[in-house]
Amino acid sequence: MVPELGHFALILAFCLSVLLATLPIVGAARGNVLWMSFARPLTAGIFVFLALCMIILGYAFVTDDFSVQFVASHYGTRRET
Repeated sequence: MVPELGHFALILAFCLSVLLATLPIVGAARGNVLWMSFARPLTAGIFVFLALCMIILGYAFVTDDFSVQFVASHYGTRRET
């Protein structure tokens, strides 16, 4: 369940980044101050959701959750010195 939450957070961050790429620029072209003012909250939302994704990925590595392909493919690649 936890990896699915991380995947959903990544999808939400992508959707927010698409909005960030279009909404403030269109607002600047049309002179709409309200649309331009969405830049900061959208950036904060992207940061929160991407941080959540990284925390969940770290949790998957710590708990050896092999249902995540990235964790399973990097298992045992640590070198002993």
